[in-house]
Amino acid sequence: MYQDDPFKNVPADLGPTLTKRGFESLTSCQQAVLAADLRGRDIRISSQTGSGKTVAIGLVLAEDMAAAEPTKPSGNTARPQFLLIAPTRELAAQLGQELTWLYATLRKRITVVTGGTNIGLDLRAFRRFPDIVIGTPGRLFDHVKRGTIDLSSVRAVVLDEADEMLDMGFRDELEGILKTTPEERRTHMVSATFAREVLNLAGRYQKCAVLVEGENPKQANTDITHIAHELRMSDRVNGLINILLAEPGQRTLVFVRTRLATTDVATQLTAAGFKAFPLSGDMGQRERTATLDAFRQGQVQLLIATDVAARGLDIQAVTRIVHFDLPENPEAFTHRSGRTGRAGAKGTSILFVPPSGRRKADFLGRATKIKIQARPVPTASEIRDAAEVRFQESFDGLEELAKDANERTLKLAESLLEGRSAQDVVAELLGRINITGTCDPKNIQAPRQGGANRFGRNASGRDNDSRARNSGGPNRGNSNRGDHRGSNDYTAFQVTWGAQQGADPRRMLALVCRRGDVRSNSIGAIRINDHGSIVEVRKEDAQSFETSASRPDSRDPRIKIRPWLETSERGKQFPRKPGFPGQSDKKSFHGQSGRKSSFRGHSEKKSNFRGKRHSARS
Repeated sequence: MYQDDPFKNVPADLGPTLTKRGFESLTSCQQAVLAADLRGRDIRISSQTGSGKTVAIGLVLAEDMAAAEPTKPSGNTARPQFLLIAPTRELAAQLGQELTWLYATLRKRITVVTGGTNIGLDLRAFRRFPDIVIGTPGRLFDHVKRGTIDLSSVRAVVLDEADEMLDMGFRDELEGILKTTPEERRTHMVSATFAREVLNLAGRYQKCAVLVEGENPKQANTDITHIAHELRMSDRVNGLINILLAEPGQRTLVFVRTRLATTDVATQLTAAGFKAFPLSGDMGQRERTATLDAFRQGQVQLLIATDVAARGLDIQAVTRIVHFDLPENPEAFTHRSGRTGRAGAKGTSILFVPPSGRRKADFLGRATKIKIQARPVPTASEIRDAAEVRFQESFDGLEELAKDANERTLKLAESLLEGRSAQDVVAELLGRINITGTCDPKNIQAPRQGGANRFGRNASGRDNDSRARNSGGPNRGNSNRGDHRGSNDYTAFQVTWGAQQGADPRRMLALVCRRGDVRSNSIGAIRINDHGSIVEVRKEDAQSFETSASRPDSRDPRIKIRPWLETSERGKQFPRKPGFPGQSDKKSFHGQSGRKSSFRGHSEKKSNFRGKRHSARS
C-alpha cells in the first residue's frame, strides 16, 4: 500500500501534514536523514542552501517529539525538552514558523525568544510551559543566567547554521548553554561547511556523530544563473536602476557590506521612484519583522540587506539577487546566491564587479565552481526597446480596446482627438506615462579595461568599452567622472558646507532641494570636499534655484549657496583647499538625473573598518 507513497518513512505520521503543505516528495537532504541506521544518532547535516534543511531537522526530531510527554509546569521557569539555537532573529523566527505547521498534529507548544524584543514577552510565553524553545544564543544564554529557563530536561539540542554562529563570535554563549543540558541528550548540527572550528565544537558536544549530505553544498545550484556586470563603484546605483528597469516586477534582494549602506542605497533608489526598504541590525525587531513580511507578501519588491540580516531567509519568490558589494568569501557568495533558486525555482544572481575586484570575482567563481557569465549592464537604449516591446505585447489579444471604457472616458478621448492627429495624441500620452518604468534609464560608461580578464569582455567577446560607445550614450573618454563644468546642460553652484562640517551626499541633496525649491531630478553631480562642495543644477532651473537658494535660511544660516565662479575669481570668494575641484575629489554623488560621479566618503570607510565580531552582528 505504500509503494507509491513518497512519505512512507516519515516518522510520527507526518506524511499527511507534508501533503497538505504542498509537498509532492522529499528532497535528497530530507530523505537522507530518515535512513534507518541514523535513528538515535547525533547528526551533522550539510546541504545546499534552499535544499530543505529546516524540514529535515524537523523530521530528525519528530520521532522523539511524538514520544515525549508534555512538559510539566515549573513555576514561571521554562523547562523545554527540545532546544534549537539559530544565529539571527529572522532564522529563529523561520524555524518557529516551519516547526509550527510541521508539528501541528503533535500539539507541541513552541516559543521563540530572540534579542531585540522585550524580555517580559519571553517570560509571559514561558508561563505556557513550552515543549520546544527556539532562540538566538545571546538571549538564550541570558535566560540561563537569569534562571528563567531550565535545560535539565532537554532531550535534543539543534545548532542551526553552526558555522555562522561561530563566525559571529557566539562560542562562549553556545558553550554556556550546552553545559547546562543533560549529558545524555542528542545534539544535532546544521552547517553549510564543517570547517575546523565547527568540527572542534562538534567533537566536544556530539557523540558518534554521522555526517549527512543532501545536495552537495560545494556544487553549484543549477537553478541559478550567475551574471557579472563590470562597472565602476560610483555607477553601482545607476547600474542597479537599469537592471530593475530592464526586468521589472522581480522580487529582488540586494546585498551590501555595511548597515549604513542599506539605508544609503535604499534612499537613493527611493529617490529614483522605486519602493526599496533597508534591512539591518540597526532596526528594532518589530520594524524588521514588518519589513520582511512586506517583502514576503510582495508589497515591497526590493530589499537592501547585509549578509547577517538576510542569513537564513527563506522567501520562495525571490527571483533575483544582486551583490552590490562583492561577497567577502566563497561561503558568503554561496549563502547570498542561495536566497534565490529555492525549491526548484529558477533564479538569477548578479555580481557587481568594480575594476579592482576582477581577480576576486574570478576567484569566487573558481572556488565555488560556478560559471559566471560576463555581460554589460543593460543600456538605456536596450531598456527603452524592451519596454516598448512589453507595452505592445500588453495590447495583444485585445479585440476591443475600449470595451471597458465608460462614457466619460470616451468623451475625453474624442475631445483630445479634435483638431489633432491620433498619432500625435498617442505619442504625447506615451511620453507622459513613461513606459520605461519609474524613472529614466541611466547612461553608464564602461570602465577602462586593465588587461585580459574573464570579466573584461562580455558574453559575445566584444570589448565592453565598444558596447558603451555604440549604445547611444555619451562618450566621455577619460574625463573626471564627477566633473561636469563643461556641460551645457548644467550650471555649477558652490556650497559653503563640506565633509569637515558633516556634509554627506544624502544630506547635501536634501539641503539643496529644500533651499533651491527644486526636485531631486534637477540636480546633477554633487562633489563634497573638506570645506566646501559643488552642486550642479539643470540649466533651465538654475535661475529660479539661485533666487531661492540666496534667500536667508533660519535652519542653516551659515551655509551659503552661490554660482560657481571662473578660475580668475575663485580664489577671492572660495579659496582652494586640498582636494578642492581641480584637484582630487574627496566625495561626489549623482542625483536622480543620473549624472555620474564617484563616492568614496569618510563615513563609508568607517563603517567598513570593523572587527569581525562587531560587523557580523548587523
